[in-house]
Amino acid sequence: MRLKGVGWFAVRDGELWAITYTAPRLAFFPAGIGAAEAVARSARIKV
Repeated sequence: MRLKGVGWFAVRDGELWAITYTAPRLAFFPAGIGAAEAVARSARIKV
């Protein structure tokens, strides 16, 4: 099984924050990437 993944990263107040999405590349990755991108776009860091 081959996986595919993406990640979104931010540094705020010296801390690294990350969201990653990894899934089997042929079926699950394309099916879930839209939802993963929506979560990454809507994420807010409250420190």
